[in-house]
Amino acid sequence: MPRHEGWKEWSLRDIGEWRSGGTPSKGRPDYWNGSVPWVSPKDMKVFALRDTLDHISERALSDGARHVPAGSIFIVVRGMILAHTFPVCLAEQPMAFNQDVKAIVTNSSVDGRFLAHWLHGRSDALLRLVTEATHGTKRIDLRDLLAHSITLPPLPEQRRIAEILDTVDEAIRKTEEIITKLKQVKQGLLHDLLTRGIDDNGELRDPDRHPEQFKDSPLGRIPKAWEPVELGDLVSASRPIVYGILMPGQGHPGGVPVVKVKDIKNGVVAAHGLLLTSPAIDYQYRRSRLAEGDLLFTIRGTVGRTAFVPSRLHDANITQDTARIGLVRGNPDFVREYLSMPRPRGFIETHTIGVAVKGINLRDVRRIPLALPAQAEADGIASRLLGIRRRVAMERAQASKLRLLKHGLMEDLLSGSIRVTALLEEPAE
Repeated sequence: MPRHEGWKEWSLRDIGEWRSGGTPSKGRPDYWNGSVPWVSPKDMKVFALRDTLDHISERALSDGARHVPAGSIFIVVRGMILAHTFPVCLAEQPMAFNQDVKAIVTNSSVDGRFLAHWLHGRSDALLRLVTEATHGTKRIDLRDLLAHSITLPPLPEQRRIAEILDTVDEAIRKTEEIITKLKQVKQGLLHDLLTRGIDDNGELRDPDRHPEQFKDSPLGRIPKAWEPVELGDLVSASRPIVYGILMPGQGHPGGVPVVKVKDIKNGVVAAHGLLLTSPAIDYQYRRSRLAEGDLLFTIRGTVGRTAFVPSRLHDANITQDTARIGLVRGNPDFVREYLSMPRPRGFIETHTIGVAVKGINLRDVRRIPLALPAQAEADGIASRLLGIRRRVAMERAQASKLRLLKHGLMEDLLSGSIRVTALLEEPAE
């Protein structure tokens, strides 16, 4: 780590007081459900910890339960989460904590928020200190952790760096709140559009004011103009719903891409890392070759994941765990969204069988029930849903940019590669 004027190297042992936590007796009801937040690893999914799932009473504190003041730092030192994550959070109020967590009450030379950012930024290095106890639980040897070195700038510089990183964190938090709200709006809009539809004026139909516009069907009450169909009715006889390759091999350089269940996440097909099968195997399964715009539906393992085939995978193939659905009727976006409605989902869950590996057969996939509007109405519904999906995508892209910005700032500011000395003369915003 570079040396800079005024920066001093410490060991983590010397940055403050390290405190151990504990669990009050579960046999004492008067120790629990009080007003004091009690931290365990399950709470440590955020940087700034404002509250916890469990609380203990003031009586538990007076009888020896351990607690620390606001501004203390919590880290997990035992638990399976350490197999992949090093949780760090900052207490926003006085809190108690359990035995899987260590708390750091910093000394007067260390800003707690700076230290929390530093620990978070060094999580990869600190995870290398994780070992495994005899019963398999992951843990960090405290002696190794306390010996770890940290180079600290003067206290005013620590505080300014922490303020800058806090500002980016706040921007990320607000963006994530927007994403959550948009997803909630989408769910409400999705339900309304897929149960009420839109009339010729582009307005949602009102089943209370105009019950004559609705009818009973195997799918419940649906708009009168909608047609109850099965998924198999929406494909052509020349290109039916099929599954793919039984044994695609272990890989063939320069071969044909094959989409597996694990490649379909969050409604899209992974851009990289697809298995490549040999042209000979692909030719044997040419019946399941893909075309741009085909709907993929996973039928084994995790049943019901969906994604459209992008242009880059035109003429690719799939494994036996995925079905290809080449829609020739209805709006594809509408059909895909309708598959998430309660009646189709219930049908899928009822016909998914198996214990070790769950699956649904193609006969039942073809029988999945849907309600189909006229093409113009389906297109209008899909357009509205596309608009909100684009807004969610834009906000997710913004959140990704902010995370990259924070990563870069942490690399530069916490190492001293970029100094904030000039900013110390300016008032913090």
